[in-house]
Amino acid sequence: MALCTLSTLEEYDPDKFLKKEVHKGARSTVALLHLMPGQEVPTHSHAGVEIMLLPQKGEAVLTVDGEKKVILKPGVFFSELGEGHTFNIKNASRTAFQMLAIQVRLD
Repeated sequence: MALCTLSTLEEYDPDKFLKKEVHKGARSTVALLHLMPGQEVPTHSHAGVEIMLLPQKGEAVLTVDGEKKVILKPGVFFSELGEGHTFNIKNASRTAFQMLAIQVRLD
């Protein structure tokens, strides 16, 4: 068993979003993403994995397949990012945003 205190991984960069590895297992990875206001994770997809998002601080907008918009904020759990979906995440708020991204390989 591993124990990780997320506050020790908290770090923001004024020029780009940051991603910190929290866990790497045989079939799963967990990363902590940090976005300052105005920063975004570019549109992309992940083949062969299911992705779950668990916001920790702040608020951001998730856009799925270029049209579906979801507000990500603490207390929300999002898990519709399976194979074949594209998505991006933008911090359109005035405060920093932090989120756990969980990936599980499907094969």
